[in-house]
Amino acid sequence: MIPPRPWTLDTLARLPAGVVLCVLAGATLASATRYDAASAKLAAPWFCLLILAGAGAFIAALILLLRDWSVEDFGRRAAVFCALLFIGLNLGLVAGKFSGAAPDTQPGFLQIVIATLALQGASLGLVAWFLRRNAMRWRHAFGLHHSPARAAGWGLLLGLIALPVLLLLQAQCVALLTKFGWHPQQQTMVEVFQQMDSLPGKLYLGFAALVLAPVTEEILFRGLLYPALKQFIRPGTALALSSLVFAAMHANAASFVPLGVFAVALALLCDRTQNLIAPIVAHATFNAGNVILMLYFQSAVPAAP
Repeated sequence: MIPPRPWTLDTLARLPAGVVLCVLAGATLASATRYDAASAKLAAPWFCLLILAGAGAFIAALILLLRDWSVEDFGRRAAVFCALLFIGLNLGLVAGKFSGAAPDTQPGFLQIVIATLALQGASLGLVAWFLRRNAMRWRHAFGLHHSPARAAGWGLLLGLIALPVLLLLQAQCVALLTKFGWHPQQQTMVEVFQQMDSLPGKLYLGFAALVLAPVTEEILFRGLLYPALKQFIRPGTALALSSLVFAAMHANAASFVPLGVFAVALALLCDRTQNLIAPIVAHATFNAGNVILMLYFQSAVPAAP
């Protein structure tokens, strides 16, 4: 079993807050792609200025968050941070209201690119900051030096087993939800991938599903959240809670149970191998199977991007 890591409480609190700020900044920038000049309530130059100001407020809050806070200036810094967050949220809401786009508009490819870079790309940078503040190297923090070939082999095996099992579980969940009058929708990334016509677009989405998502999500959930929770609660409770958060993050009712089960398997695999390579490979293999199914069968599958 992976032992609890000696992460400091200060950095543990700042890391998820930093991820949220990056996501908010990315969402604000992505809203610029939804601007409809025909129905917008604000001229394009002013709208762009609004977007930049909102994203800038989140970025400024992030910079402030990652700096050292002394006891003497904690109150002042906290007040500035809250003010920046308030400004960013309100400017983002105003931008969305004035963009002229329909509220139920499906996100386009450019929005997906911005969103993945804001979440997954920025998260890797924040993890590098986190490890540096905790005086740990990547290979020691995530066990990358423990029999990497063996860990990759176990990951490949789990990914291959998980795909058909979770497909069957997904079908049961869909049938149950439908029986109670709830018609589940596909995940947004799945719909965008299926509707994407350009080869570069499909290649980028494939890269996000096969590389960015497995690496980032496994670092955050199995590499950081799961061991961090074990510092404060029982291992079994930490396993269940981290898996529930992982499933809920994908915001899809039909995939919630399959992804929760998959998250438990990934954490147990990480415990067994002592190496984060194992769940990363399992996650990538699972997603690769989903991509193949989408390419050849255009079916609804429980992808975990």
